[in-house]
Amino acid sequence: MPLTLAAAFKSLGVGPIQARLPEFLACLATIPVVFWLGCLLGSRRAGILAALLLSVDNLFVLAARTVRPEAFVTLFAALAVLLYLISRQRKSLLAALLSGVALGAACNFHTNAVGIGISIGLLIFGDFGWSLWRSKRVWGIVAGSIALIIPFVIWIATNAIRVQAFVRLYGRGGSLSLAQAVHGEISRYSDLIGIGGQRLRLISFPIPLRLHVVLLVVAAVIVLERKRRALSLTILALVIPSLLMWPKEMNITARYFAILAPYFALAVALAWDALQPSKARQLLAAFCVLAVVTQLAGNLVLLRQAHDADFAAVSQGLRKAIPRDARVYGAMTFYLALYDRPYFAWHRTPVDYAVDKLEINYLILNDRVLLHGTGHGSDDYREVRENSNAFVKHSADLIGQVPDPFYGNLEIYHVRGR
Repeated sequence: MPLTLAAAFKSLGVGPIQARLPEFLACLATIPVVFWLGCLLGSRRAGILAALLLSVDNLFVLAARTVRPEAFVTLFAALAVLLYLISRQRKSLLAALLSGVALGAACNFHTNAVGIGISIGLLIFGDFGWSLWRSKRVWGIVAGSIALIIPFVIWIATNAIRVQAFVRLYGRGGSLSLAQAVHGEISRYSDLIGIGGQRLRLISFPIPLRLHVVLLVVAAVIVLERKRRALSLTILALVIPSLLMWPKEMNITARYFAILAPYFALAVALAWDALQPSKARQLLAAFCVLAVVTQLAGNLVLLRQAHDADFAAVSQGLRKAIPRDARVYGAMTFYLALYDRPYFAWHRTPVDYAVDKLEINYLILNDRVLLHGTGHGSDDYREVRENSNAFVKHSADLIGQVPDPFYGNLEIYHVRGR
């Protein structure tokens, strides 16, 4: 992610559009990959329907406009699956090697790609059984993956601090209790069916607005199980390993479902393709139309909400109030406005450490997220807010405010004596 962002900023300048463009392009590229997957597993009609369903998927669209790694994991993982299926169809060692390269690239963006790697492993086992180690194509996938992962491993292993950071970052899930994991998954799946995220809620009542989309996928898997069992097993193999991984991760975001969105879309398209012309096929087609229309409407609403954000005006206000030699503490969102100053995010840095060790002298506080949380119904950053506001109450002066209907009424403080 840092290298991708750096390339975008170096080529196009620094800003939110430049930061989001690579994610948008990655999701855009995923659509033809899924079309090709639909053609390989079913028919051209299945490919077209799968591409259409994916292109309107709410979480996939969200990944396309968010500076996070899900878009890249989705693209490279789907490409790895496609290349494996091509290698199986054509008995191609080159396609297998490229499948491994794509999988390694996905793993470099986020460890969630490991779930898709396990999925490909299940497909391999289904094809070769216990004799898989004798296949050159299997070793091609392994070699391609390792070749892409080795540089990252070397970069970590050659520095003790990086090793410690890696262990702490990716070992956090080991401390979760069963109750915490269950609570986190309830939150994740609540978002999936449309009742969890208050900031994205269209109405004030907890109605599962996306439940019909999830039921469509479940119905499609049932149809495949009855009509084309091999395809249903393929879809389940591509989905279940990731679902089983997520409960051991600290992040309970539903954004991870973007990684599985291609296989959900494929399940529906392949199920429709498997049905003969009948009332059942017409019913599934009507269900698909409903899913497309409602998700398209939801995407338009989300884009309209984001339209209220005037980041350019906020950036201008922050840059005017905070001098070039400042060391700033605030939400990571506003780093893009102050990219040419040392900037530390309260999401990851306690205020006392930022003051004592990082010597910050300006704070941006009380934005929407700091005041109201991330939208899961809990006050996520209460401790950060209370500690930060307690500090500025006796050690800093309010020097300005930058109001915005989307980001909130930002308060800018200068630490006395710095």
